[in-house]
Amino acid sequence: MQQLALSWLVYSLTHSGWALGLLGFCADLPTALVVLFGGVLVDRIGPRRIILVTQALSMVQATLLAVLVLTGHTNFVMLVALAASLGIVNGFELPARQVFIAGTTNNPADVARAIVLNSLVYDFARLIGPVLGGIVVTAVGEGYCFLANALSYAVLLVVLLFVRTSSPTRKPDATVTSALIEGLRYAGHHRPIRSVLILVAVFCFASASYQVLLPIMAGTVFGGGSNALGLLAASGAFGALCGPLVFGLGKHPRTTPELSIVLGAIAFGLGLMWFSLTHAIVAAAPALILAGFGAMVFMSSSNTFLLRTMNEAMRGRVMSLFTLSVVGTVPIGSLVMGSLASAAGAPLTLLGGGAICISTALVYAISIAGFNRVRTDVP
Repeated sequence: MQQLALSWLVYSLTHSGWALGLLGFCADLPTALVVLFGGVLVDRIGPRRIILVTQALSMVQATLLAVLVLTGHTNFVMLVALAASLGIVNGFELPARQVFIAGTTNNPADVARAIVLNSLVYDFARLIGPVLGGIVVTAVGEGYCFLANALSYAVLLVVLLFVRTSSPTRKPDATVTSALIEGLRYAGHHRPIRSVLILVAVFCFASASYQVLLPIMAGTVFGGGSNALGLLAASGAFGALCGPLVFGLGKHPRTTPELSIVLGAIAFGLGLMWFSLTHAIVAAAPALILAGFGAMVFMSSSNTFLLRTMNEAMRGRVMSLFTLSVVGTVPIGSLVMGSLASAAGAPLTLLGGGAICISTALVYAISIAGFNRVRTDVP
């Protein structure tokens, strides 16, 4: 609800794709700047305490947004500043969350299902949130979306007090800098991990056009308002909810994580290209369902592959690199895609983003096929 309300509020104030891109850039850049240190902290003290602190700070940010909007004391600069403050908090929270979810099960075989269930809950919220957000924004304004988000954190913090995980921690026998360098070297020398991190970075750069340009597509191409934006966002979330039916929840997955990574990226790219070529919201909904399905399969498969492949002592640092691959490229992608949309139009920008996702996935598929062939040929 907060994400939809914030993007719609900025679009209502500016009517600019560039402004939406700048908002995304300023929201994600602080995360990219601190996330690697967040990973080191996770490996040292464990994820649970970090999550408790970061969720409390997120509640404060949402409360400030609600107060400013409801009292009529907001402007574009304030919105960007508050989005940036939440980005700093997310830099510590995101790698902690990934390790926290993996630590909820003691059985390594259940890690994939834990990740998928986490994605299922998240995407269910993405399905319901935009619909409710569109209704609330239309009825009473964006401020009440921010207020609802702030109140939800109180319940979350109580629940977290009762959750325990088995995530290992590392004694601080080295400086933060040396621990960070150790994690970078580990990921850089591990070819499968390095390849997935690069693929995720390119995918997230290209797919940034999806979230950034949804308000423009809803308002300009389809001639709708916040309700149309909510429908489009909910369509993508519904597609993501379909992912667990195919990936990860069964005892005998149909595909390897590597193949699921490739198929997910291609499905997202096809859905995005389809969405860019349609001019009717009825046809746009199934296109975004396909895109949402592909994105869920891609991200969950990448996450699962990394957690299964890495050394447990490196979980926090590798997952911080995974987070950096997302948030470090999304702000750049948001700025680039927003600027391209202002110059060439949102549909053409979305078409290009989908094409990049498909071509990168094919390159990755060829590279892992060659790597697996070499490993098989080695005596």
